[in-house]
Amino acid sequence: MRAFVFKAAVIVAALLCVAGAARAGGDGLAGEWLKYRDRFVADDGRVRDTGNKDVSHTEGQGCAMLFAEAFNDRAAFDRVWGWTRDTLRRPDSALFAWRWDPSGDNPIADTNNATDGDMLIAWALERAARRWHARDYHDAARRISTPAARRFRRGDGRRAGGQCGASAQTRAEGLHPGDPRARQAPGAQALEASRPLHA
Repeated sequence: MRAFVFKAAVIVAALLCVAGAARAGGDGLAGEWLKYRDRFVADDGRVRDTGNKDVSHTEGQGCAMLFAEAFNDRAAFDRVWGWTRDTLRRPDSALFAWRWDPSGDNPIADTNNATDGDMLIAWALERAARRWHARDYHDAARRISTPAARRFRRGDGRRAGGQCGASAQTRAEGLHPGDPRARQAPGAQALEASRPLHA
């Protein structure tokens, strides 16, 4: 569990660094985003894990959405979000099936969600709502982050998949995700999607 928390915190920190550099005018990084997008993001918005038989995961979808927002690439953001929403959304909730395998008879053989992927998607949507003043992104982020956060508070022992940075850390420390001290946990920025949008 600690290894996962560390991994999630490193991913969140890396995404924050990329986003900060992109906002600071990192032209070299913009070129790297274009290379990443052209190599891994299909025309329909599916992010392909080329090192894993071209499967797609919610974590990859969420990261690509965060990168697209950071580099102000709304067209790519909308493609990735559209595929994610239309293909991976579970029929029983606002959360997403964690894995899509193009080689399977049923590409979504396991409909369980991965909470870290759900939170990355919600975080990307909230950031996009703020950047592009799009209330529908904010509303979608809230629909996703609310049930994902409940999974951490329920305590019913059901496995919700991975646990994203700050939420896992706050649980390990016995803090409720709404506790102000939780914002100091590694990866706490991932909870940004659960805060209200300010116009």
